[in-house]
Amino acid sequence: MKVLIAGHVYYDVDNAAMFRVREVSGALQRLGHDVTIVDGLSSDGPRRYSATDVKLERVRSSSTIRHRLGRKFGVGFGFLDANAARERVDIIYCYGSELSWVLSCWRVARRHRARLVLDVTELYGFEEMATSFSTIRTRVGTWIGIFLCVPMLADAVVVPSRRFQRLIARLGKPAHLLPPFFDDLAAGRRSAADANVLVLAYAGSPSNKEWLSLIFRALAIVELPQSKRIDVQLVGLDRSAVEVVAHESGAAHLLEREGVRILARGRVDVAEARAIVGAADFSLVIRHPSIRVNYGFPSKVAEAFRLGTPVIGNAYSDLAFCLEDGRNGLFLRDETDAGLAALFARALAMDVVERQRMREAAAATGRRTFSVEAGASKLRGVVAG
Repeated sequence: MKVLIAGHVYYDVDNAAMFRVREVSGALQRLGHDVTIVDGLSSDGPRRYSATDVKLERVRSSSTIRHRLGRKFGVGFGFLDANAARERVDIIYCYGSELSWVLSCWRVARRHRARLVLDVTELYGFEEMATSFSTIRTRVGTWIGIFLCVPMLADAVVVPSRRFQRLIARLGKPAHLLPPFFDDLAAGRRSAADANVLVLAYAGSPSNKEWLSLIFRALAIVELPQSKRIDVQLVGLDRSAVEVVAHESGAAHLLEREGVRILARGRVDVAEARAIVGAADFSLVIRHPSIRVNYGFPSKVAEAFRLGTPVIGNAYSDLAFCLEDGRNGLFLRDETDAGLAALFARALAMDVVERQRMREAAAATGRRTFSVEAGASKLRGVVAG
């Protein structure tokens, strides 16, 4: 079948939105479908480039005037032009949940008599935007798009978490569960080496969804046996940002603590970030359990498992279904400074054999749940109708 993936915010940089579109397109091609990608941003004309092993095409899909009007009135980042699909397609895979974008994708689907598949993975991301008036209008448009367009317009709905799946079910529309998935990332893996050094990796930014302050306070009080050390690799933060977070969280003394090394790596490319996470004993994905966090699913968890790196996480989204305490990671149930410090001490006490066994279990979870093969299996049901 011919599939047009209409990516609401498809960028030429590596980010969660791009990974989602890229991996979905790759999985659909593995299933034998003919895939083209367009986005909702204005461009000067057709452009071709490669991402992984997938051929992608960038075409002009919205006019500059419409794009600006959408931003001005809070009705979206763009409209999918009715002529975006230059030849007949069977499926419009709409990535994005904002009202004007969904309606324009529906219009293209009607024109081609194609099925409309709506991937609402991006919904919870709108909560991250600044609280400006225009942003509030955009968020309102997003929620209207979900509650109005999902039951009325979409032939199939794709969601990243079970909680989101239950929400869509209440609207009378069955939803397909599709968490983030990635092709083989084995290049970043390593074997556990030194039982006296615990290497933790954090990749992100000190936004309000990331519970970085809790991590800092726990590191400041964790008991360190003699000859033991904790190295914390922070990707996405430079030294000045680390100092700000440490000061605001009341853990400024952590930066001078003997036995804990805070390594601020700043902004690095995706390959280097994955190499850092792949070389760590644990990836830290600890977040405030808010609405947007619970309805989404963190791609960082999927990436860590695909790299064979165990995860330290807490109770949000679907982590309880994939993170098995003591097997492929450590589950934080006591979300206090002392609770996380105890978890760090537990990790520090593990020998090389225990850590290696946990890495193998993490890699197995990645293959079973977050691989492109797992994603393709789920997408087979989506496109079949």
